[in-house]
Amino acid sequence: MNRKIPAWVSVLVAITVAILLGKSIAILRGPLLPREIGLQLVELAGRNAAMLVASLLALVTQRREYFVVLCVMGVCRESWDFGNVVYFDGFRPGSLGLLAFVGVWLAALWTLRNRPVGA
Repeated sequence: MNRKIPAWVSVLVAITVAILLGKSIAILRGPLLPREIGLQLVELAGRNAAMLVASLLALVTQRREYFVVLCVMGVCRESWDFGNVVYFDGFRPGSLGLLAFVGVWLAALWTLRNRPVGA
């Protein structure tokens, strides 16, 4: 059974690709201080690369399963970021903005749940 991916989910993934590419380029082209090099390269090599590969794979193949994996990665990634901000910087109203990203990924995951389109 062929299930069509909603356009807004594909747009969400395309925006994610653009953000990750922008962050990667900024990290590679920006000045690196010796103390920050390790953390920046770990983020670039790990989180961004995995999310970029998964995003591009989902966009190219348009397979629902890949989009589901990508949404789960998005929820985990944004939840981790929110937890780190609250843990290290304390809770601030601005940190609630990260929960908006979790909500968007959860909405996409809910949209992609295993049921036929139109049912």
